Amino acid sequence: MVKDGIVFLDKNEKIIFNQYSFCEYIKWNMVKFADKTYEEAGKIVNKSNLTGKVERITEVYCLIHEVPYHWAMLLIYGDMYWLNGIPYPEPCKNEEYTAWENEISEKYNLKEICEFYSE
Repeated sequence: MVKDGIVFLDKNEKIIFNQYSFCEYIKWNMVKFADKTYEEAGKIVNKSNLTGKVERITEVYCLIHEVPYHWAMLLIYGDMYWLNGIPYPEPCKNEEYTAWENEISEKYNLKEICEFYSE
Protein backbone atom coordinates (compact mmCIF):
# COMPACT_ATOMS: atom_id res chain seq x y z
CA MET A 1 0.00 0.00 0.00
CA VAL A 2 1.40 3.38 -0.97
CA LYS A 3 1.88 6.08 1.62
CA ASP A 4 3.30 9.53 2.05
CA GLY A 5 6.28 10.37 4.21
CA ILE A 6 8.84 7.77 3.11
CA VAL A 7 12.18 9.08 4.39
CA PHE A 8 15.57 8.54 2.74
CA LEU A 9 18.98 9.89 3.66
CA ASP A 10 21.29 10.77 0.80
CA LYS A 11 24.66 12.12 1.89
CA ASN A 12 23.85 15.42 3.66
CA GLU A 13 20.27 15.51 2.48
CA LYS A 14 17.03 14.10 3.84
CA ILE A 15 14.48 13.28 1.17
CA ILE A 16 10.83 12.59 1.86
CA PHE A 17 9.03 10.78 -0.95
CA ASN A 18 5.26 11.10 -0.88
CA GLN A 19 4.30 8.07 -2.95
CA TYR A 20 0.56 8.27 -2.23
CA SER A 21 0.44 11.88 -3.45
CA PHE A 22 2.63 10.96 -6.44
CA CYS A 23 0.16 8.26 -7.50
CA GLU A 24 -2.81 10.56 -6.91
CA TYR A 25 -1.36 13.24 -9.17
CA ILE A 26 -0.92 10.60 -11.87
CA LYS A 27 -4.54 9.45 -11.50
CA TRP A 28 -5.87 13.01 -11.73
CA ASN A 29 -3.77 13.60 -14.87
CA MET A 30 -5.44 10.54 -16.40
CA VAL A 31 -8.84 11.94 -15.50
CA LYS A 32 -8.10 15.39 -16.92
CA PHE A 33 -6.08 14.54 -20.03
CA ALA A 34 -7.17 11.01 -21.01
CA ASP A 35 -10.89 11.06 -20.16
CA LYS A 36 -10.58 8.26 -17.62
CA THR A 37 -12.80 8.07 -14.59
CA TYR A 38 -11.05 8.26 -11.24
CA GLU A 39 -11.89 4.57 -10.70
CA GLU A 40 -10.39 3.58 -14.07
CA ALA A 41 -7.29 5.63 -13.33
CA GLY A 42 -6.96 3.96 -9.94
CA LYS A 43 -7.06 0.50 -11.49
CA ILE A 44 -4.42 1.44 -14.06
CA VAL A 45 -2.07 2.94 -11.47
CA ASN A 46 -2.59 0.06 -9.04
CA LYS A 47 -1.58 -2.45 -11.73
CA SER A 48 1.61 -0.52 -12.48
CA ASN A 49 5.01 -0.74 -10.84
CA LEU A 50 4.52 2.82 -9.51
CA THR A 51 2.73 1.46 -6.46
CA GLY A 52 5.48 -0.99 -5.52
CA LYS A 53 7.46 -0.67 -2.33
CA VAL A 54 10.16 1.98 -2.70
CA GLU A 55 13.26 0.90 -0.79
CA ARG A 56 16.15 2.82 -2.32
CA ILE A 57 16.76 6.46 -3.06
CA THR A 58 17.68 5.56 -6.64
CA GLU A 59 14.12 4.29 -7.13
CA VAL A 60 12.78 7.65 -5.96
CA TYR A 61 15.02 9.51 -8.39
CA CYS A 62 13.81 7.29 -11.24
CA LEU A 63 10.17 7.97 -10.34
CA ILE A 64 10.49 11.73 -9.93
CA HIS A 65 12.61 12.11 -13.05
CA GLU A 66 9.38 12.53 -15.04
CA VAL A 67 6.30 14.61 -14.27
CA PRO A 68 3.01 12.93 -13.28
CA TYR A 69 1.48 13.84 -16.65
CA HIS A 70 4.16 11.80 -18.42
CA TRP A 71 3.59 8.79 -16.17
CA ALA A 72 -0.15 9.04 -16.76
CA MET A 73 0.18 9.15 -20.54
CA LEU A 74 2.81 6.41 -20.52
CA LEU A 75 0.52 4.08 -18.56
CA ILE A 76 -2.43 4.73 -20.86
CA TYR A 77 -0.90 5.14 -24.31
CA GLY A 78 2.43 3.36 -23.98
CA ASP A 79 6.03 4.20 -24.73
CA MET A 80 6.68 7.08 -27.12
CA TYR A 81 3.02 8.12 -26.94
CA TRP A 82 3.97 11.60 -28.19
CA LEU A 83 4.62 10.13 -31.65
CA ASN A 84 0.90 9.37 -31.83
CA GLY A 85 -0.21 12.97 -31.31
CA ILE A 86 -0.45 12.96 -27.52
CA PRO A 87 1.34 16.15 -26.42
CA TYR A 88 4.35 16.11 -24.14
CA PRO A 89 5.33 18.07 -22.10
CA GLU A 90 3.30 21.10 -23.17
CA PRO A 91 0.30 20.57 -20.86
CA CYS A 92 2.57 20.75 -17.82
CA LYS A 93 4.28 23.99 -18.72
CA ASN A 94 1.55 26.57 -18.46
CA GLU A 95 -0.18 28.57 -15.76
CA GLU A 96 -3.49 26.77 -16.28
CA TYR A 97 -1.88 23.40 -15.48
CA THR A 98 -0.15 24.82 -12.42
CA ALA A 99 -3.41 26.30 -11.15
CA TRP A 100 -5.22 23.01 -11.76
CA GLU A 101 -2.50 21.03 -9.98
CA ASN A 102 -2.67 23.41 -7.00
CA GLU A 103 -6.44 23.00 -6.91
CA ILE A 104 -6.14 19.20 -6.89
CA SER A 105 -3.47 19.41 -4.19
CA GLU A 106 -5.66 21.53 -1.92
CA LYS A 107 -8.91 19.67 -2.62
CA TYR A 108 -7.45 16.23 -1.87
CA ASN A 109 -4.81 17.28 0.65
CA LEU A 110 -1.91 16.06 -1.48
CA LYS A 111 1.69 16.74 -0.58
CA GLU A 112 4.66 17.74 -2.70
CA ILE A 113 5.86 14.59 -4.45
CA CYS A 114 9.34 14.94 -3.02
CA GLU A 115 10.64 17.14 -0.24
CA PHE A 116 14.36 17.86 0.09
CA TYR A 117 16.04 18.97 3.31
CA SER A 118 19.72 19.76 3.81
CA GLU A 119 21.22 18.62 7.07
